Amino acid sequence: MPAEIKTDLTFHPVENISEVLSLALV
Repeated sequence: MPAEIKTDLTFHPVENISEVLSLALV
């Protein structure tokens, strides 16, 4: 898992959860 995604989860776990999951799955 890229650091960018981890950072995104850390700062915006609810706001970007969908986007983060999409990026992680792709």
